[in-house]
Amino acid sequence: MLAASAIFALALSVSTGAAADCPSAGTEPLVVASVLDGATVRLADSSEVRLADIDAPSRRLALPAGAPWPIGDQARERLATIVAAGNLTVAWASPEPDRYGRRHAYVFANGAPVAQILLEEGLARAREYPGGGACFPAFLTAEQRALA
Repeated sequence: MLAASAIFALALSVSTGAAADCPSAGTEPLVVASVLDGATVRLADSSEVRLADIDAPSRRLALPAGAPWPIGDQARERLATIVAAGNLTVAWASPEPDRYGRRHAYVFANGAPVAQILLEEGLARAREYPGGGACFPAFLTAEQRALA
């Protein structure tokens, strides 16, 4: 009976795309000062946090300053709307910053994973970065549902 329960639990985690290490909630509060792009925020202490396991469109370097780029603007604006709703918590994906000085993290807004919201709305892509990866399988499933 125990073996059947374990097999069912494993099948459930595989079918939903959930990873055993993927946090389901943040462990500490997060205060965001500004949104830099569709996957990066600046905190009150000026440090930057990158949403782990996703890539959202950011400004193309070839565009002149101030030129619109609708998909990048839409991703940034949606992240700003989610962040403005408040009640943000974070679970850090890695203890050390990346080469750009950003810490990668799983951010939750009112208990919902922010990255997954962006993925489900087609505003981001699942991407595994060094120091992350715990939620990549679940995020890939969310991306695939958005593309279907």
